[in-house]
Amino acid sequence: MTTKADSGSWWELAACRTVSPELFFPVTETGPARMQVTRAKAICANCPVRPDCLRYAMSTHQIHGVWGGLSETERRALRAELANRQAAEVTWYPSAGTSPRAAADGSQPLPG
Repeated sequence: MTTKADSGSWWELAACRTVSPELFFPVTETGPARMQVTRAKAICANCPVRPDCLRYAMSTHQIHGVWGGLSETERRALRAELANRQAAEVTWYPSAGTSPRAAADGSQPLPG
């Protein structure tokens, strides 16, 4: 069964659709604007399409505003974490004289 969230029009179901977009795009995340970020996140917290919104923001590299309940800084940290996880995933292809525990620089296999 395909829902609106699945079909790409998830924003029609978003809790923020009737709120001023300015709330979700503070000038900064510190000082008085911190309260603005908190209010935006409170709206996101009860949103039925929050995961879709976050997925959209991450896949389209939105660098400003609160999307899917995460601030700019939080999304940046999430991107870095995901990149680190991808970099840590090493595919091992067996070849003569190597093991999955081969040295990181590929110079010599480590003892089994």
